[in-house]
Amino acid sequence: MAEARGIRDIAAAEDLRVLCLVPSIPLGGMERASIRLMEALARRGAETAFITEARWGGAVRARIEAGGGRQISAPFVTDFSRPKSGTQLAWSLRSHACSARDLRRAITAFQPRALLATSLGSAYFARREASRADRLSVFRLPNAPEPSRLPLKGAADRAIWRAVGAAYDRLVCNSDHTARRLATLLDDDRKIVVIRNIAPDPAPPLTPADADAPRRLVYVGRITEAKGVGLLLEAAIPLLREHADVALELAGPEEWRDGFGAAIRAEAAQSGLGSRIRFLGEIDDVQERLRGAAAHLCPSISQGDSAPNAILDAKRAGAPTIATPIAGLPELVRHERDGLVAAAPTAEALRAEMARLLSDEALRARLAAAAAASIAAHEEETIAARWIALMRGAPAHREAAQAFAPEAAHAGG
Repeated sequence: MAEARGIRDIAAAEDLRVLCLVPSIPLGGMERASIRLMEALARRGAETAFITEARWGGAVRARIEAGGGRQISAPFVTDFSRPKSGTQLAWSLRSHACSARDLRRAITAFQPRALLATSLGSAYFARREASRADRLSVFRLPNAPEPSRLPLKGAADRAIWRAVGAAYDRLVCNSDHTARRLATLLDDDRKIVVIRNIAPDPAPPLTPADADAPRRLVYVGRITEAKGVGLLLEAAIPLLREHADVALELAGPEEWRDGFGAAIRAEAAQSGLGSRIRFLGEIDDVQERLRGAAAHLCPSISQGDSAPNAILDAKRAGAPTIATPIAGLPELVRHERDGLVAAAPTAEALRAEMARLLSDEALRARLAAAAAASIAAHEEETIAARWIALMRGAPAHREAAQAFAPEAAHAGG
């Protein structure tokens, strides 16, 4: 009986009140991960609320509303880009002033035990509230820090990161890669904790598989250069010419006012393989699209790519991932165990692993089964318990944080 009561104490969160800052405009993987975390805490009894961006954050607000979440909207512009016009400058200044007022009002009304920031901009903006000793403050990093290489911009980036590091009690990373980069940037690892992302819930199949359909290689993510979409197309075009029964599907939004998407579409059209290179746009049924795929492709070339949620979607759907050896990707895709990791972030290396998987069905089936099994380390019960334990801790002002240790982080999923 005592053992059951101990488990209940870890799993329940009735004593927690968490206010989460999600002032993002797009509803991307990191925003979904933060909302999923808050919903997991709410299911365990925590009182939760969000602060969202009032003017442009409609997609984020709709997702929170769909889950029954409580939210307060503010004109929450918190990026560090230089205004390009007087109107933009005026709106940015007004937004920061309103956000400060609304943040104070939300904290006064909600009385959170923990303040959770989910982007660098929101973490920096709320740093004064975060530094108060009467509540726990947590910054959940969406990606690994990538300070600019330009001298002045790099110095400013480091100053922002160090101000955030000093203000918050805990700095939560979703990969060892991110934790190492952050520790190097701050020259300190005492506040850093690694907690992996929660896996998405399994989605029911929407349509039966078509036995005559081509074998599908599926990419899910933003259509950008940093995500490796150009590299992917360079690797895939020769492969599709060799395999007439293979198709490439790219699902995800293009950057607004970015010519990269148009250039990639033009390259696909010029290849003469247009019917087998499909741009699907942003989709809702990610797992359905990945279910039955020959492989999920994650060709990122960005050192900021910490732990792409698409890999967890692929695991849940039972699709093996082929990834580049970049950033936190090799932590999620274990080479020849539950996926394949290219030898280098090049088109040749990526193509070699794609060809290998397409030519060896036994290997593909083994990796697919292992990928589906590996999702256990990311199940909600495991990850939520770690968050609850962390949020019940005293602020770092009164209790020294435990230093980051990669080997211990793996044990927690």
